[in-house]
Amino acid sequence: MLKKFIKENIVLSMGIFIPILMMGVFFVTAQLPKTLAEPTEYDFFFSVKTYIYNKDRDYKIDTKVKQGKLVITAYSTNDTEYEQILYFYDADTQSVKEVNIDVTEHTSENGKITYTPKITNLDQNIKDLTLETNKTSPDGYTFKRKNHKKSGLYSDLFSYRANSHSYIIAKGRAYQKLDIEHQPYYWGRHDAFLGWVVER
Repeated sequence: MLKKFIKENIVLSMGIFIPILMMGVFFVTAQLPKTLAEPTEYDFFFSVKTYIYNKDRDYKIDTKVKQGKLVITAYSTNDTEYEQILYFYDADTQSVKEVNIDVTEHTSENGKITYTPKITNLDQNIKDLTLETNKTSPDGYTFKRKNHKKSGLYSDLFSYRANSHSYIIAKGRAYQKLDIEHQPYYWGRHDAFLGWVVER
């Protein structure tokens, strides 16, 4: 019955099955690099400098690693057009999530304003974590930035990603693209990697 339908409706059948086949090829090529090596066992932090659409606040958040510890500060400034968005990679789930940072404002008796940042959506206390800032993890994965100017179907299927920029972690031929919500405003001008979590 199916064979007869296909023979009598070749054009229609091709229109149905070719897109399904292409989707299958895309899925396989997207997942294959992850199977070429064991995934990293290490969580890590990175940040992205991005454009801020909400300019109502008068402070900025800064993230850095000092003596193996992740340090988050908030400071008063008139230049609030751009900000660093902090991300956390969870090795157990092989996924990335944005780190939520609540900022409390304090005003001293002499009118000086200070800010206290606090992470609200991580299970562990960052003060208990020790980070290694080398871009290559102890198990051999390297945090990288990939830029692609290619376009077209072949590039979309077989390059690291269809868009022109991405962050990845790579080990040999294996890699994983890091899906993030906020795209960096200055590609190449902001070193996003902060550190691998090597101790808890």
